[in-house]
Amino acid sequence: MKFEINNITWHIIELSVKQIQEIFSEDEYPYGYCDYVNNRIYLNDKLCEERKKNTLMHELTHCWTMSNGWSFSGDVDRETVCNIVACSNYFINDIMNKYFKKGKKK
Repeated sequence: MKFEINNITWHIIELSVKQIQEIFSEDEYPYGYCDYVNNRIYLNDKLCEERKKNTLMHELTHCWTMSNGWSFSGDVDRETVCNIVACSNYFINDIMNKYFKKGKKK
């Protein structure tokens, strides 16, 4: 499936653990990975649906924060976290609904 954020096209791609590890070798068993260079979110294709949903929400948050200029170093205060959640909520829910629409994965 593809989606846009700030006029940049991103893709959500399900891959095997081995394929994700070849791209991002830091995790022994990766659930997902957000590739900022190639505008891709990779999801482990063996995850159960609930874990896949949680992983996609997590990776979409990485995508949203990076695409909107949020970079993190050190402590993040409560107001910053609340702003991120409030601003990214619609975007993440919209992509989640489209991706997990039954029989309509693209």
